[in-house]
Amino acid sequence: MDRRTFIKATTVGGASLAIATGLSRGRAMGAQSKTGSAPVPGRRGRRTNFILCDDGFRNFSTRGAVRGYKVKIRVPSYRGIYLSCIEDLALSVDNQKVNPDTITFCVNGKRFLLSQLPDLYAEYWFTLDKAELEVYKPGGLKPGKHDLEFKLTTRTPYANYDYTKYRCSITTVKKSLSLES
Repeated sequence: MDRRTFIKATTVGGASLAIATGLSRGRAMGAQSKTGSAPVPGRRGRRTNFILCDDGFRNFSTRGAVRGYKVKIRVPSYRGIYLSCIEDLALSVDNQKVNPDTITFCVNGKRFLLSQLPDLYAEYWFTLDKAELEVYKPGGLKPGKHDLEFKLTTRTPYANYDYTKYRCSITTVKKSLSLES
């Protein structure tokens, strides 16, 4: 589905989360299915297993040397967000926190340091687009399964209180991923 089709579909009935995730509207909003399976635990019972993508977890190299690893992520909401609305982003691999100074946030064909995100009020992360986190770690990660924990805190720009405080949503996802070769 291209962006134009997605935008047209989201204006009818508010079912954009269902469209983005490919689920029925009730399942996308966290309702139990008829078979009794519960939604994946997350923010307010929402499904969060789609945020850390199964594809794209791999080491990357330049000039023949492995410089680090990449992991793909998705927006944890049915709406896209401006990058300036990202309040905090944290990643842990195998129970070790990743230094934020070693992470580059890549979206829309552009690369940004996490320290640049608060100033990017015109750069938009669309709901269906995958962003990529590049983590610089000489030698990368060893092949095999790794336990990842990703925490994203986003500010809702249209939900402010007394013009100084905004509603923030915290999404934490834990997932085991296999490093692609």
